Amino acid sequence: MAILTGVLFGILIMQPLVLSLQMNYLQGDENWWKYLPESYQEIFNFNDENQILMNLLFALLGIALALMVAVRKRIFKLKRRSKNSRR
Repeated sequence: MAILTGVLFGILIMQPLVLSLQMNYLQGDENWWKYLPESYQEIFNFNDENQILMNLLFALLGIALALMVAVRKRIFKLKRRSKNSRR
């Protein structure tokens, strides 16, 4: 479940934000929200090899973040169990 969440987070949330901020920086505008719909269109363009690679990299980044959160939650659960068993 963490892997699917990471893929969706990486591709549908992180990548559009990064692309819209990059487009805003290149254009020099103050309002980056207007580039957000254009960045979502760019994400689903599977004709470009660079875009496919970028989707893959953002998916891997999202998976890494989701797995870090899942492992952190599991570690804290184990710590709580060990504290409760000592009492």
